[in-house]
Amino acid sequence: MDGPGAVIDRMAAGLDAQRAGRLAEAEAAYRGAFAQAPEQPMAAYLLGLLTLSDGRIEEAALLLRHALALRPEHIDTRRALAGACLAAGWRGEAIDLYRAVLARRPDDAVAGVNLARALQEEGWPHEALAAAGEALRHGPALAEAWHIAGVALRALGRLEAALEHLHRAVRLAPGHARAWMSLGHVAADLD
Repeated sequence: MDGPGAVIDRMAAGLDAQRAGRLAEAEAAYRGAFAQAPEQPMAAYLLGLLTLSDGRIEEAALLLRHALALRPEHIDTRRALAGACLAAGWRGEAIDLYRAVLARRPDDAVAGVNLARALQEEGWPHEALAAAGEALRHGPALAEAWHIAGVALRALGRLEAALEHLHRAVRLAPGHARAWMSLGHVAADLD
């Protein structure tokens, strides 16, 4: 298998295998495409997404950075790299990347939630609250946005508002353990 058509065929075979749950086969196809054409941003992107979903965060970040360098306008690559950076604890880079995503896609509520999470983890509750609020404007059913807003409100000493937000989070996602834990902290603070 040689030539541009072979690279596309490998990527298509990888997508088919991934959709069918045959992840090892998908990875082999993506690795073959990437090895054959490292200048092909989609090969690096697909392999980066697969390795990210498999928890190989640093490898995923390397691949996604490569893909983004080849195609800087590809917003999905930027978003995936932001997720890898957040998962790796590289919050500063994640914040910059999520802000860039939201500059191009302001209605991307999931990116907004992830930006809010990164800001909260950095210890910036005002900014986290603003980002969570913006995410809620576009995705009012996102329990994690309500949770992050509640945590930020608690950090700002606004306990009644925090309680309301956290109640909303657990109503939307009754299995959201972190939201329940945060709700318990706020309830204890109010006692």
